[in-house]
Amino acid sequence: IAGDVSWETFGSSADNVAIVAFAARPLRNNQQQLYARVANLGQQPIARTLYLDLDGERASSEPMRLQPGAEAEWSWPLPAGTTRAEASLSGEDIQPIDDRAAVVLGGSVRSQVLLVTSATETTALERAIRAQRGLEVQRVSPADYRANTDAALVVFDSYVPANFPAAPVLIVTPPRDQTVVPVSGEQSRLTADTINDERFRSIDFKPVSFDRVMEITAPSWANVVVASGETPLVLTGQYNNQPIAIWTFDPVASNITNRLAFPLLTTATTRALLPQANDRLLVGTIAPFALRSADGVEVAAGERLAQPGIYQSSSGNGAIAVNALDADEADLKPREQPTITTVSRPITTDDEEQLIGRELWKPLVIAGFIVLLVEWLYSNRDSLRRGRAPRGKPAEV
Repeated sequence: IAGDVSWETFGSSADNVAIVAFAARPLRNNQQQLYARVANLGQQPIARTLYLDLDGERASSEPMRLQPGAEAEWSWPLPAGTTRAEASLSGEDIQPIDDRAAVVLGGSVRSQVLLVTSATETTALERAIRAQRGLEVQRVSPADYRANTDAALVVFDSYVPANFPAAPVLIVTPPRDQTVVPVSGEQSRLTADTINDERFRSIDFKPVSFDRVMEITAPSWANVVVASGETPLVLTGQYNNQPIAIWTFDPVASNITNRLAFPLLTTATTRALLPQANDRLLVGTIAPFALRSADGVEVAAGERLAQPGIYQSSSGNGAIAVNALDADEADLKPREQPTITTVSRPITTDDEEQLIGRELWKPLVIAGFIVLLVEWLYSNRDSLRRGRAPRGKPAEV
């Protein structure tokens, strides 16, 4: 579609100083090091101070003077047992959400997983959970399950209890004798063709055949994450104020346990249910599960996170950091006008008939007729020169 494109600039330039990087990395002997970077994205020199708090206590103050466009970096060794680190800038500017940042370290997330299954030996599901760093698995039978567990995550394998725990839950292959997600039938040989969650998009499901898939209708409290047509394969949501995930297929009957997709799916699912060590979310993204800010503001699963800080999982199973940390968004200078290429409008005839898309059969027929006429004249050139008729007809006397 042809049209005119114009570039409009709104507002004016505004100075801003931002924390553009804040992260922890492991060192030898189970120690960690903290790294921070601050950028002056304005047009004037600045004098600010970077404050570092560890577990709520002031640990360092770093004065700085930065010229326009300049950056400064710091690193600190973290004392053993530190669970949270927060950085903040003194003073104020036009965009305060990038003046603070936080990191949640490994020690603040419980890692006990309770696997409720009738299997008496280690299954592929149990091995996939145990393979995740920091997770410990305790296996119990359905008869020995108790709802008042202290586990951070409970996995129900082909079993759904009458009473749910006060913890995130993963249901694998829901049976027919339950009402949480009623099963209406069973399908086999399905392939995943729809992925609705970014956390699962990196998983290659192409070589996976899903078998013994329980046919369910997605309840109002759940979102379909992976599907085969209209059939849900993986769902996530909130049930009884706790995060929940459902695998509608049987991993043992499917070929997924022999594919790379299985450990990746297990990891993505547990990350959707539990805050992980050093997990970070960006301001503006959606909450993966119900969260509560330090000042008590509740954020439901699926809502956008508008403010930075450390959020506690509403289920009480850990914390997660939310930061801005985007140098491009922190740079508030007006952008230069890009080069806009002009595209010519379609050529039209006097009667406004567009040449583009006109039927070509008429000129092709005429061209073919001319070619045939030329060939006929060429093949009968001698007869025409002597005044004789072409072959097949009597000559005129």
